[in-house]
Amino acid sequence: MPASPHPVITGYRLGPELGRGGTGVVYAATRLADGHDVALKVLRPELTAQPGHGTRLREEADRARAIDHPGVVRILDVESETGAWLAMDRIDGPDLQRRLDDGPLDPATAVAVVRQVADAVAALHAAGIVHCDLKPANVLLTGPPDGLRAHVTDFGLAAAVATVDATLGTGSLAQDEWLHSLDLTADEPAEMAGTVTYMAPEQWRGEQATPRSDVYALGGLLYAALTGRRPYPQRTLTELALAVATEPPPAPSRYGAPAAFDAVVRRAMAKDPAQRYADVPAFAAALNDAAEGRRVASAGTPRRRWIAAGITLLVVLAAAGLYVLLRPTPDSSASVTRSECAESATLRDQPGGHGHTIGQLRRGDVVTLDHHQDSGFWSYVRTADGRAGWTLNEYLRTGC
Repeated sequence: MPASPHPVITGYRLGPELGRGGTGVVYAATRLADGHDVALKVLRPELTAQPGHGTRLREEADRARAIDHPGVVRILDVESETGAWLAMDRIDGPDLQRRLDDGPLDPATAVAVVRQVADAVAALHAAGIVHCDLKPANVLLTGPPDGLRAHVTDFGLAAAVATVDATLGTGSLAQDEWLHSLDLTADEPAEMAGTVTYMAPEQWRGEQATPRSDVYALGGLLYAALTGRRPYPQRTLTELALAVATEPPPAPSRYGAPAAFDAVVRRAMAKDPAQRYADVPAFAAALNDAAEGRRVASAGTPRRRWIAAGITLLVVLAAAGLYVLLRPTPDSSASVTRSECAESATLRDQPGGHGHTIGQLRRGDVVTLDHHQDSGFWSYVRTADGRAGWTLNEYLRTGC
């Protein structure tokens, strides 16, 4: 977003810009009626132009204002139409990402901070709000180093901007600044990589976020707090998308954190929402168990066991002489069509992260799959306009 003069907001005097990110620009401001200092966020025009955005913003703001929780930044006022903005309590403290730039938290402090964040997110869920954009940069910190207090902000708004269209481009993430939600250099929605680093696989697919999407993000937040690192280290959006879709959740013990937390992160960040903790309180209970040395229950049947079970079934079918009835044949009748259900995905000249991008697929594009050139998580597809290449299976569906 290019620099521009301060907007004029009736009833508020705007001060210096505090930062900017994917959803808008945040200013220090003073409410003229009573002199109360606030943080005033002016939303990006492209967000407010989306159909129904104003209604949804008003509804979510009304629900948020009913929340009385010390870990949830209060929304004080809202304008939902042209020039939409929100006035919130101003928290004079760094965000968690800024703190992690100096290194990880010690385990006790990490657990205390993440536990507070989980408690605040549970309050949001109880009010019918899914955060959608939970990450270290949206956790504000106050208090002394040995008594940090966490305050969750920027909830709900990400639903309109954290789309796969803004996350599956081919831009480079080579600079560390992309981690910061209040990054003054983040001028385009596609640069919101701090968001997508903690975004659940179903959000990458363009599906609606649920409370279990926030559970996934809490697992990533715990990993970051314990290690000072992002859950996945990939530096391009396409490679990051592939890692989120295919690589196992990271283990904080690789970087010196207590091994007991590995199981918590692994289950919270499971690819399948059904395999994650059922809700935030269940995640918090597991976190407490790990911190106090109690055994943490493992996740449900891992995906690789489902794959193994499927292979076993095919072996049985083949032994019975039935596999030939199910196996795709080389003729055109074996070809099936699928719709691309990501907002944007790449078409590559070979499968995997080493392939070169040769084109883009958009949501709703119909492609024909070639069953005989399938490589694990990738499929070789042909488009209606004659292009051909490899794309991720994760985003191909019979219907969107």
